[in-house]
Amino acid sequence: MTGNGAVFRVTLLDFSIQLEYVDIGLNALKMLDETLVGGQAYNHGISYRTASVSLPAGSSGQQTLLAGIRASSVKSLFTRFQETGVVNSTVSVNGKNDSKNPSNNALNFNIGVVRYPQVPINPLVNPSQAFRELQMAMGAFNSTQFQSSIVPSRYCILSSCGTASAAATTAGTQAWDYQTVLSNPLAQASFIFGENVEVVAKRGVMSGLICTSAPIFLEANLAVANTNTHNIYVQSMIDVIYIHNIKTGDVQVRM
Repeated sequence: MTGNGAVFRVTLLDFSIQLEYVDIGLNALKMLDETLVGGQAYNHGISYRTASVSLPAGSSGQQTLLAGIRASSVKSLFTRFQETGVVNSTVSVNGKNDSKNPSNNALNFNIGVVRYPQVPINPLVNPSQAFRELQMAMGAFNSTQFQSSIVPSRYCILSSCGTASAAATTAGTQAWDYQTVLSNPLAQASFIFGENVEVVAKRGVMSGLICTSAPIFLEANLAVANTNTHNIYVQSMIDVIYIHNIKTGDVQVRM
């Protein structure tokens, strides 16, 4: 001991470490086996199916197009319009990545003689409403918390047959005005029509519409005749159930 304080020294004469090992493998397998149904594990996922149909040049008026899609649970449907023809600044320089409105003034899906939405949407007059339907089809419940990569100026793009005079040009809403400046390799045309057809909201398991026997039609009314043929792609967001046999390793997919 000194005047400034005390100094202590501890010497360990006997020090040992004991390791405890607990084998949880058997317990984990037992718990897993208790959660299985007939030795099978069930997992839920989302997949997509795409069908294509051609809209001939010169088409106008009411069009009813069959999309050959079958699924047990369809959550959402999307439609893209690719204008074909000589590739230039007027047509789709980005190929399938461009999607333009061929002057549709009424759009809806028809599934088993039921319309979705019940009142067809006029994208020429109400482009923001069509865009909002697309947001909901993607899973957004409000527009403030949903950040889209599609901007209004590239959503409102008409095919070469269209004229801006057929669209709304209300002052103060220029972002939603349709353009006929068309295709740009630096900014893709992104007019996509989408509709949520879920029977049960909030993206539940198998919450979509049963479309195993009910055919899916796209109904569109063209305000003017098409200059070029359009390739129309209808894409469905569907529920998928994966059935994994733990013992054999086999995986089955149910859609």
